[in-house]
Amino acid sequence: MIKSFNELQTHISEKTLGILWPTPNTFSLDLEDFNILDFYFDGLLGQKINMESQISSAPNIFITENFGQNIFLLQFSIHEQNWKKTFQETLKILLPQNGTDQQDQNHLIIKTSPQINIETEMKKVLELEIKKNFTLTFCQ
Repeated sequence: MIKSFNELQTHISEKTLGILWPTPNTFSLDLEDFNILDFYFDGLLGQKINMESQISSAPNIFITENFGQNIFLLQFSIHEQNWKKTFQETLKILLPQNGTDQQDQNHLIIKTSPQINIETEMKKVLELEIKKNFTLTFCQ
């Protein structure tokens, strides 16, 4: 866990717009790196677990502040039948279009785990949706 925390810490900066978190299962406390991301997002992940009696398989979006700017976390299960379509539709909402105020935030982190090997698929989906140049960082 410490290695994962340190790796994520080295990648987050004032240019980071968001973290994409594909998971092997639906949202739960048992997900790898749950505690690390809950820490970075001010306990919002744990609050969601505590507030909802049943977690749906829909993507989860969390927003907090980092370096004085908003940063989002998008968690989604890759074992959902239409995960690519849902992922694309959600990105359209989250990512700024050209000409918006968020030109300085051009970095996306993709938080993966060893049991998920979807880097190639993620790059294809991201290339279809990203209308400006983003720096992508894959980290475990």
